[in-house]
Amino acid sequence: MTDSNVRATPSLARNIVFNVGARGVLIVLSIAITPVLVHRLGTEQYGIYSLATALGSGLTNVFALGLIPGIVAMLSRSLGQRNDADTQNVIGTAITLFAVVGIIGSVTLALAVPFLVHDLLRIPVSLQGVAATALWISALGLGLNLTFAVFNAVPYALQRYDIIASRIVGLTLLSMAATVVYVLIDANLTGVMVIQVVAGVLGLAVYYAVSSRHLPHVRFLPGFDRPTFVRLARFTAFKSLGDIALTFGSRFDQFAIGSLLSVGAVGFYAVPATACQRLLQLLGEVAAPMFPRMSTVGDEERRTLLIRGTRLIALLSSFIAVVLVSLPEPILRVWIGSHQGVLVAGQASQAMRFLAGAMFLQAIAVVGNYYCESIQRPFVNNSFIVLGAIVQVPAILLLLPRMGITGAAFGVFIACAIQTAPFLILMSDRVAGVSPIRLMLESLGGPAVAAVAAAVVGLALHEFATNLWSLAGVVALMGAVYAASAIATGGIRRGDLALMHRSLPASVTRRFGDAFFLRWVKP
Repeated sequence: MTDSNVRATPSLARNIVFNVGARGVLIVLSIAITPVLVHRLGTEQYGIYSLATALGSGLTNVFALGLIPGIVAMLSRSLGQRNDADTQNVIGTAITLFAVVGIIGSVTLALAVPFLVHDLLRIPVSLQGVAATALWISALGLGLNLTFAVFNAVPYALQRYDIIASRIVGLTLLSMAATVVYVLIDANLTGVMVIQVVAGVLGLAVYYAVSSRHLPHVRFLPGFDRPTFVRLARFTAFKSLGDIALTFGSRFDQFAIGSLLSVGAVGFYAVPATACQRLLQLLGEVAAPMFPRMSTVGDEERRTLLIRGTRLIALLSSFIAVVLVSLPEPILRVWIGSHQGVLVAGQASQAMRFLAGAMFLQAIAVVGNYYCESIQRPFVNNSFIVLGAIVQVPAILLLLPRMGITGAAFGVFIACAIQTAPFLILMSDRVAGVSPIRLMLESLGGPAVAAVAAAVVGLALHEFATNLWSLAGVVALMGAVYAASAIATGGIRRGDLALMHRSLPASVTRRFGDAFFLRWVKP
């Protein structure tokens, strides 16, 4: 393959910067738009919106059968080897598979709408028509996203995270601006769902154009190659089971609340739940560029990526989690604002604490998951994902009637704890050949100690966080204590800062000498 865009391997650090920057914009915009949706739609329509979008995105993962990571891994290898024939086989076979599952998924969800609206969920009669329309639109979006999902894999295989970032930022700005304008004019859920589907279609069109440009020798037409299908089937056999379990577990809490309590309760729960899910996605995007890189490097470099990547994710996730655990009430009250903010804070603060803890536990396992999948052993991490789902369902059903939405969040936390701890031990010792003690000390110990120090500050000062500025001041002070503690304990290391230093533009790095970054930091 002669295309220079395929031959060149972009910097891993720059890929992380692009990926996180784009997802960061998405998080900020999501945070900004949530109060508008809650105020304009009300908690009941917002609960329906959360259920419809959760069902659409969740079923996309289920019916995708774990194919995307398998396609990314196989394309990364064929592109790296400049094997046009293998690349064509992967693309053609994937298009055929996704077209079949897209039709099946869309029809399945559409047929299930009456049962969901009238039997499973507690939806007021006055809103059942709106709920049915929202779910049917979600079914249409599901079919389109699945049918053309192969185009999502190509930029990741090319490691072109600049393109991915541009697409995310551009379409997010467009869709969220359209959503805000629409709900301010007409507080109707149907239009909001239509905007989401149109934005998804535009995103697929962008990726199709990118794929055609960067792979000019590949025909993006349906095909079928038996050896390629067998390789994908082997990879996805356990990956799909894990995706189904992960999706079921991550969506079951909201559907259990909607079935056993009400869609209004879902609206309260969805505010912190959606925030934690978005933050978990952001942390996952920090690690995402490591997956194609792990698929192409040697064992020793792969282990190094595991240790440094896990430390990076632990460093970020532990600070985010400790802020949410220490300050849930002022965060929700200030974020949502006015009377609705007080209601959401009163109902969902305790749930936010457990959901933040669950987010942290899931985040620190992300790099380990990528490690297993990069060496074609997805059964390891996905077996523990299945275990988590098995634990989560009875835990939520047991705790939800007794503790309300807080019980659902507590059930999620219990399942994540039972899933993550044994996975990290087994993965590091048996799969990666890294001592669990070494992983704990080098990757998790420093961030954990720093989180405890920051938590002390947050809990001591939470009563002073009464408005946006005082809340920001408390969080900033927590951040300063966290950073100092992380440096002192080795949570932030010299090599990590040097890597960040190299990934930043020269105009920024010239303002700070290496000594500024490295003076007090351990090697």
